[in-house]
Amino acid sequence: MLERDVDRKFTNGLKQRGLTSIKLSSFGAHGCAGWPDRLVLGPGGIPVFVELKAPGGKASPLQLERQAVLNRFGFFAATFDDPDAALEYVSRVRASHVLMDYDPTPGGARRCKR
Repeated sequence: MLERDVDRKFTNGLKQRGLTSIKLSSFGAHGCAGWPDRLVLGPGGIPVFVELKAPGGKASPLQLERQAVLNRFGFFAATFDDPDAALEYVSRVRASHVLMDYDPTPGGARRCKR
């Protein structure tokens, strides 16, 4: 299984859960190496950064440094070589933190515990 296969399975799993993601590397930001591949977004306002690797792949030292920065700032960021493990991580993060109730009217979101 290649990294693109892991990515495809991960993004399909997100869609099945009503979530979406932005592929950060597709922005082609020069000089911004090492940041996670995907930013996962969904109702409730908890962003999750995910670095995906082919099975057996490891994050580079720069990628680990970038994840540490995100974690220090209060974001959730991790590396996975298994799409199911990455989906489980996203689900656990979203289930265990303060989320926003979704209300599409301006100013309609309010904080709640889940």
